[in-house]
Amino acid sequence: SLSIQTDKRLDPEIFRCMQSGMNSLLKIIPFLDIRLLNRVLKAIRKDDDLKKRIEERIQILNECDIPEFQEIRKQTSQLHCRILFSNSIAKNPFLLFSFLLVVVGEIFKTFTFSLRNIMDKFVNRRTKNKPDDIIGCTEGDLRKFAQTAGFGNIA
Repeated sequence: SLSIQTDKRLDPEIFRCMQSGMNSLLKIIPFLDIRLLNRVLKAIRKDDDLKKRIEERIQILNECDIPEFQEIRKQTSQLHCRILFSNSIAKNPFLLFSFLLVVVGEIFKTFTFSLRNIMDKFVNRRTKNKPDDIIGCTEGDLRKFAQTAGFGNIA
């Protein structure tokens, strides 16, 4: 809709660059992982013409001052990262196992924290109802201890 709105008309070159990038992402989704990213970065470093074309595209996209376009660009970039992360973990058993350990560890930590909170609330409820049982002596004994310790008569 940004390319056809009259008040916020998107430059055709910017539209073409963005559409081309999104279409390319759709084509490589199953293959996008750390290894592919590493090969692409190596190819860019070796090929000055490719590096120049990419820099020009980035500059064209950066120059667009339409907030809606920049939001679309940001969300597309986040999608790239999520796909890269997911595919990289799914294709590497060690990373998948490590990721699962972290997730299970976080679940266990949350469970134990919740269990401790429940137990603390239960113990606190019991201590409020029966202070003599917890302390191990009666209120009269406490007064005698206070007097012998020099605190005087505690009413």
